[in-house]
Amino acid sequence: DIIFILLEAVVSTQSTGKPSELAAGAFLVAQHVLMPEEKWGSTLTHYTGYSRAMALRPAKAISELVIRSEKSKHQAARNKYSSSKFMSVSNLDELERVHDLLEE
Repeated sequence: DIIFILLEAVVSTQSTGKPSELAAGAFLVAQHVLMPEEKWGSTLTHYTGYSRAMALRPAKAISELVIRSEKSKHQAARNKYSSSKFMSVSNLDELERVHDLLEE
């Protein structure tokens, strides 16, 4: 579910980029937030078609959206994913880890 909220945030801001690139970036953010000990390896590179370095640019853009989302006028995705139906992923404390990605 966290990947969906990240992608919805990107789509709602009309971000540019290939859909596959944005998906790889969203996956990198989700992996960093939920499984920070996991590394982006050859399997992910193979299945996404992007290296970690290539996925980092859209991941940073997505991270900035997550950080700004609380004060954004576009609250539909944030509100949608705060419900129990979607396991309240937009309220996860772990989302604070996105700051780390911006420092890379």
